[in-house]
Amino acid sequence: MKNTIWKQHLNLEELQKLTKGSAVEHLGILYTYQGRSILKASMQVGPKTMQPFGILHGGASAFLAETLASTASYCCIDPTKNVAVGMQLNIHHLSPATKGVVEGSVIPIRLGRSVHLWEVSIEQEKTQIALALCTVKIQEKA
Repeated sequence: MKNTIWKQHLNLEELQKLTKGSAVEHLGILYTYQGRSILKASMQVGPKTMQPFGILHGGASAFLAETLASTASYCCIDPTKNVAVGMQLNIHHLSPATKGVVEGSVIPIRLGRSVHLWEVSIEQEKTQIALALCTVKIQEKA
């Protein structure tokens, strides 16, 4: 992919393989699209992601947001030299989801050498469910 922010050119299948045996796999998050500067993933609204009151749990939305931001940062670094770790997450829950699938999209706000800032929008059928800013720390591998 030319003119892209990604330093690692992992396809969706390769990104999905990274989730094996993790909480990302447990919650059923699936990578759905990668463009020049955007990454998308979906998550089912169901028993694994809902509050006892029948709506998408805010923590599940936050988990999707941080997963997208961290994965996007991972794709922007050299993993032989650096690691990308979530540093701060600020999320606004805007509308409930009670069934179906939500899709998160992450775009960069700033990609510095040691800190990345991402905006994550979570939507369902053109309704914005949540909006998040996630800061990811880029640090040298130990």
